[in-house]
Amino acid sequence: MKNPNEDKTVDTKEYNGRLMNNVVRMPFKVIGGHAQDLVLDDGGRLADWWGDEGVCSLGYNTPEVTTAVAEFHGSSEFWPHQLPDIYPHPKRFEAAEIICDRTGMDRIFFSNSGTEANEAAIKIARKYWWDKDPQPKHVILTLEGNFHGRTGLSLAAGDFRVSPYHRHGFGPVAQGFGVINEQFKQVAMDSMMHVGEREPNWDTVAAIIMAPVLGNNLVRTYPKEFWSKLKEIREQNDVLLIYDDVQAGSGRAGYYATWQHPDIQVKPDIMTLAKGIAMGYPMSCMLASEEVAAAFTPGVHFNTFGGSPFVCHMATKLYEWLDGNLDDVRNKGQMIRDFFEESDWIKEYDGSGLLNAFTPDYEKFGYDGFQFVHMARDCGLSLATHRQHGPIRFTPPLNVTPSAILDAFAMLAMAHERLNDCCKRLIAK
Repeated sequence: MKNPNEDKTVDTKEYNGRLMNNVVRMPFKVIGGHAQDLVLDDGGRLADWWGDEGVCSLGYNTPEVTTAVAEFHGSSEFWPHQLPDIYPHPKRFEAAEIICDRTGMDRIFFSNSGTEANEAAIKIARKYWWDKDPQPKHVILTLEGNFHGRTGLSLAAGDFRVSPYHRHGFGPVAQGFGVINEQFKQVAMDSMMHVGEREPNWDTVAAIIMAPVLGNNLVRTYPKEFWSKLKEIREQNDVLLIYDDVQAGSGRAGYYATWQHPDIQVKPDIMTLAKGIAMGYPMSCMLASEEVAAAFTPGVHFNTFGGSPFVCHMATKLYEWLDGNLDDVRNKGQMIRDFFEESDWIKEYDGSGLLNAFTPDYEKFGYDGFQFVHMARDCGLSLATHRQHGPIRFTPPLNVTPSAILDAFAMLAMAHERLNDCCKRLIAK
């Protein structure tokens, strides 16, 4: 079997060039892409069922993507690809209208990445309370296991216990951030773990930030009772709710916004979107209710490239596609989870829509997640796991065909069978 650290020994000059070594790059080169497939420099193809959590939401160079790009550049109005935010433009208005309408939110702020959107969400939550009270609520609580980005406030807001290396070496972290568990008891505050659980001081809490479908290293959904309790906590303690829909929003989890899932139905005050919102072009946004949005007055916050006419056009086209295809996204997601349920080598799984993850029975079969991902790649399927014995992500494009899904199932089964045979032979020796 392949060593799980094998990719770390590849020729860094060949695969990194002058790029910094901030990630471990794959031992192959991509020269093209079509639908869910990557075209490699050796002429081979690799089905990409990770895609950095589905950033290219409608695949690589699909008709949906290429038509939208051509429509923008072929416009007789000669739309500018970038335009300062102070200049009103119909594409910006169009994107704002369709995203707000579909998600049920009132106002929108455009930015470029998920961490920037979450940074803005934290700032507007604190500013909202500062405008109301000279001794404002300021504490931001996140749920265990959540991650919200790598800029100053978003980094401080994540559960530092999950990936502590995200903070190593960067000096003091912003204060006023804590972690609560699913029973809404505080288990950590300002990078310090508590001994036991305690009741948060709700008088100081400005907001709870969380991903309703968690996608940090795994995929996790929450039971219906959790949402009833969250609604009660908000009403009793007068705190804002921030939903980090960076991964799960914009159709990925089967809905325009995760709060629209029948089991959730607890609307946030603030919400963030990113990843696949513009079909693979850099775009994100922070949305808020009318009341909260009033806290962002001129000069309070800004983003140079946020909401360019081009990415707004691409986001509009994605949402128009979602209008006619969300049922299909949910159905294909159920098809995937049915396969997980029926596969006796898969120990557990979770997901919503086309944001899913599965965990093989590592103990029973003797291999680990890194080895599975390597073997799957040999079988033609690119996957990702961030923990040796953790869940494996399964996030194809939203417009993936049922036949491509069946092909992926066959590659998953092949990877398992090959690893299982290898482990049996090793035991026999």
